[in-house]
Amino acid sequence: MEKIQKQNKELRRSVTELQHEVRQLKEQLAEKDEQLSRTITRRQIRTVAHVDALTQLNQARADLKVSQEKCSDLEEKLQKGPNDSHQSPEHGDHVRGQQTEKVETSNIELSKKEEALKLQFLEKEQQMQAWMRPRLISMQEEFQKKLLEEREKDQREMTQQWRKHQSELQEKLQEQETLQKQQEEERKQETERFQEQLQQLWNYIVKKEKKKKKKKGLPPPVCLLPSVVFHSTCQPLPPHQANSTHLSAPLQLIPDLPVFILPPRLFPRKPACFLSPTTHSASVAPAIISFPGFDSSAWPRLVCRSPLIGTSALPPGSGPSPRPFHQE
Repeated sequence: MEKIQKQNKELRRSVTELQHEVRQLKEQLAEKDEQLSRTITRRQIRTVAHVDALTQLNQARADLKVSQEKCSDLEEKLQKGPNDSHQSPEHGDHVRGQQTEKVETSNIELSKKEEALKLQFLEKEQQMQAWMRPRLISMQEEFQKKLLEEREKDQREMTQQWRKHQSELQEKLQEQETLQKQQEEERKQETERFQEQLQQLWNYIVKKEKKKKKKKGLPPPVCLLPSVVFHSTCQPLPPHQANSTHLSAPLQLIPDLPVFILPPRLFPRKPACFLSPTTHSASVAPAIISFPGFDSSAWPRLVCRSPLIGTSALPPGSGPSPRPFHQE
């Protein structure tokens, strides 16, 4: 769970960082596109105006050339006239004055034409700007709409991925919960089986001890369920063995240590508990428990624990010794 939460947090952080970077890049791209569109429109307007001005200037130059040619022709005619020698100087001055007047008038006309062309150029430039403004506005609006649509798409994709991730996490959590529940149910069933089998064993022991009591007149043993102590069914020891190492201490059932359970026909009919012969220590040794008529395959692992290890569970002379481990 903690690993999944950490991964989820890391994914959230990475997603937010990526979204922030993408937004910054998109804003930068939008600004650059706007700048490019503005520069392109300005260049287009300038090119159109320059083309118009060049055409008009070319026309003016052509007109000037034509007028100059006419003037040169007139001068040549005046100079090559047949009666030049007989003409008076006053007539020459008059012709020159007319020529100067014509040149001045042509210059005035050309200046007027240039001013008119400049005015036309300014008007056309204003018209182009007025014509391009709505288009630029529409292009900007379309670009903004596209940006908004892309952002919405990105947000939708991120939300879908986030929901998918959440659903996967929820499924994993549900699977873990179901597994935990199954494990708990299995443990409960095992504990119930263990309790039932222990109760069966205890009932069997009580019946046998009652029979013994009827025969020998001894009190029944005291035995409790798992993790509770029960006393052995041994007869009272003689005084010279009161402080000996025979098993007068209580025995305890522990359902967690290894045990070997043999079928009942390998042992005498009376219930017996045999401990492995070891030294006198407080260690725990495996026990061999056998009861006639008890299903050893269904019985869980049991161990007989006692602080006095190394002696038999029955005092000497209280019952028959176990038979050797071979099939009858």
